[in-house]
Amino acid sequence: MENPPSSHRKWYHFNIRKTPCAKDSLLNGIIIGGIGGVAYYLKSGVVKRSCDIAVGGFIVTAFICWNLCIYQKKRTRAQLNKAMEVMNKNNSIKDTNNNNNNN
Repeated sequence: MENPPSSHRKWYHFNIRKTPCAKDSLLNGIIIGGIGGVAYYLKSGVVKRSCDIAVGGFIVTAFICWNLCIYQKKRTRAQLNKAMEVMNKNNSIKDTNNNNNNN
């Protein structure tokens, strides 16, 4: 039996350690979902609805946290790229000034 090509990755090859923001987003979702579910259960005593709220809170919180983290990473990367461009531009100007002064 042949191994499938590496381009055909299956869903279970998901690696949380290498996925940006996944670990923090999932942990936030678990915490908020659990707190929401327990709080609703303590208030109402209805188990099924409490579980629904816990799962919904997990999904919504994880999704929002992941999107915010990805947005912040993209914004930081863009700012770093802009700073690198300015630094490279300044270095090239200094190099040309040094070459003109030496001649």
